[in-house]
Amino acid sequence: MSMTGAPADFDEIAARDPHTFPQQLADIAARRWDLHAIIAAHPQAYPELRAWMAQVNPPASPSPYTAQPPYATQPQYASQQPYATAPPADAFRPQGSLRQGMGRWLGCCLIVAILFGIVLVVFFVGVLGAMDLSDDNAGTSTGSDEQIVQEQMAIYEAERTKFYELAAQLEGNPVAPLVTDVRGFRLLEKASAGEINKFQAERLAQEAQQLRETLQQRIEDAAARRGNSSGSVTEELVDAAGDGFIDIGWDAATSCTASERPNKTTVGCTSNDPLGVLILPEAKMFGELFSRMTVLHELAHLYQNADLDQREDLHDNSVAGALIEQGMFEGSSEKFADCYALTYLDEWTLSNDQGSVGYGYVCNEAERQAIREWAAELNFPMP
Repeated sequence: MSMTGAPADFDEIAARDPHTFPQQLADIAARRWDLHAIIAAHPQAYPELRAWMAQVNPPASPSPYTAQPPYATQPQYASQQPYATAPPADAFRPQGSLRQGMGRWLGCCLIVAILFGIVLVVFFVGVLGAMDLSDDNAGTSTGSDEQIVQEQMAIYEAERTKFYELAAQLEGNPVAPLVTDVRGFRLLEKASAGEINKFQAERLAQEAQQLRETLQQRIEDAAARRGNSSGSVTEELVDAAGDGFIDIGWDAATSCTASERPNKTTVGCTSNDPLGVLILPEAKMFGELFSRMTVLHELAHLYQNADLDQREDLHDNSVAGALIEQGMFEGSSEKFADCYALTYLDEWTLSNDQGSVGYGYVCNEAERQAIREWAAELNFPMP
């Protein structure tokens, strides 16, 4: 096998994928300053990460990302858990510990030193790679490199087989695309096509192993999570929706974005984890109906993400996205989520004698039929 071609840039592939997790974006930003502009424009980049990149690398950072404002009358949901709750002093780790004073200064110095070391390593690897690739001129043997490629590709293929065996266990699950990250593995498969060098082979093996281990852990977590341990109607809905693969928490008051508008309360959001929803405790909701509507609204967001993750091409629109672009649901993905909840429950109002919930738009029968067809096509729950 000849040693030709530049290694696939997995960091750039991940930075351009709209479904890359915030933690992975932070890790990439720490070692790849040339990707800061791409990461800053990423929908999953949290504010502290953008602020850090703007500070250390101003020319590469576009204007700050502005999240959608809270959207409902009393009470309201939030579309996702804010990353602003992460410690500002640790821009690389959304869930990291706060460092202050001298510890923070030493941490910054350590980061600079690490980055400098990475630059040196990349430089020398590039030089050595160029030497390996110039065997026609220097007469360098590539037999050892070919053996490394074969060994690493054998590991990759073994991990690939295990990954798809695990993924098969989720057949029919509505959130399977979010659990398995099959699209992420397809990116590896595209990168493995053709002739590759030892660096590419090693990276492929590592990435395949990571994806397989993540999937295996999610399956184990789901098995331990199954069953309505709280005895609540909201957990019952979540369990029925994802067979244990979707988690629920009742800490929306502290984990979701708080409304800046007077007399408004955030009652639910999706979590940092792509498979989690957060709501207020049911006792603090305006009745069981609003509890159900809130959970179903947030589940609709997970289904929208699963819909998008089934697209073969990152640039392909999802089924839900196409409906919204056509002008249905007043062109809003949030009103789409409200309509899913209304359709599921066969309700025609977002209000009761205690308040109102959602975005204030009650979808019509044509839009509800579109929701039913969307759910049937992609196997999302609908009575």
